[in-house]
Amino acid sequence: AAESRADNAALRSVSLRLASDLVQPLERYMTKHVLVHATKEIDGLPVHALLMSNGRPVSDAYAVSYAPYLGAANGSVDMRPLSGVVVFGAPAARPIENEYALRAIKNFYPDPALYVTQAASERNFLNASGSVFHLSTNFGRDDATARGTFALSGGSITMPDMYYPISYFLMTRPFRVWLLAVQRRDTCDLTMEHAAFALMSGATQVVVQRYPSPATYMKDFNEHFYTSLAAGNNTKKAYGDALMMMQKNAERNKVYSSAVYFFVEW
Repeated sequence: AAESRADNAALRSVSLRLASDLVQPLERYMTKHVLVHATKEIDGLPVHALLMSNGRPVSDAYAVSYAPYLGAANGSVDMRPLSGVVVFGAPAARPIENEYALRAIKNFYPDPALYVTQAASERNFLNASGSVFHLSTNFGRDDATARGTFALSGGSITMPDMYYPISYFLMTRPFRVWLLAVQRRDTCDLTMEHAAFALMSGATQVVVQRYPSPATYMKDFNEHFYTSLAAGNNTKKAYGDALMMMQKNAERNKVYSSAVYFFVEW
């Protein structure tokens, strides 16, 4: 417990210093929407979760999103209603909590299409359709090509999972929104490259998990995100609502769980 408090204090100190150096000098030029160009120097820096001098995260005052490159940004907000959520993943169903977290989405958003465990196959991946595509699986990297990969089910309990290049994202039916999340608790191989391929597939917005976290955090984020979507809010508002609710939870906020999720858009 003492070690956890010390880690939390160190994170808080670093967060305050980074916000003081990177965000506060620019505040007089900032509007309510802040777009962060994710260059390699700051790739993975959760600007939205940095603490301002008042002790509150940047996302309390600004809607922060990220762009893999500046040409991707047009500053518009898609206000069209969403029509259908596809939940896809947990091909190996390990740990089992991840499968439960995905199946629980139906408690917060009506009638999502669930392709979980053996149903998370290549065929279903290429043929699923809707507005929101939620992909939670294991991600990796091909040593030969240095390109990202992701796991899909072999299609039956006797077939092992198979890894596919993320260029497969370009072969799906078009979705307006993607959510990319990992299954492992200890590592996270998701990068801006994965988000960029989701955007190139036709999406305008991507929520991407950039750091490992327990399945309980995934469940918390899913609950608040999909509850907000079901209430008729757009994706950016639902993302902000999920962050706010996680930050209000003292147990979650002390380990900066909201820093895990990045909002990427054209």
